[in-house]
Amino acid sequence: MKKSIVLTFVLLTFLSTTIIIGQNNSKTFNQFRLIKQNCIFDLESNIPGISESAIITILQFQRRYPNVDLKEIKSKLNFLASSTSYPSLIVKAQLANIVLNYPELFDNIKLDSENRELTYKKIYQQISKVLLVPIKVSLAE
Repeated sequence: MKKSIVLTFVLLTFLSTTIIIGQNNSKTFNQFRLIKQNCIFDLESNIPGISESAIITILQFQRRYPNVDLKEIKSKLNFLASSTSYPSLIVKAQLANIVLNYPELFDNIKLDSENRELTYKKIYQQISKVLLVPIKVSLAE
């Protein structure tokens, strides 16, 4: 029962954010503020799956609207990376911050909300190429 409630919450948050992102003609300040608030709220969740979903949504949002200020979200990602007790969430928050700070390095990566683990693996691999250091990818906890 609890799992279905959490899943419903994640899906509703994702859908509400996706619907707003999908509206090309109305890029208003209030919509951006609402998306940012939803993502920040989700990053503060005690449920790792909700925070992980928010991270991908943030990356998709930044790619679609590169000129929107995400300073507050970057700060929340840093806080999440330093305060969570979930190792995989620490890594994912740090990876997201790298992508937000250097988006041009990751333009060729599909930000797939359906297969988040594959997305993070591709981000790892891209960082490995840029650093010219092999990184073994394992996202299992």
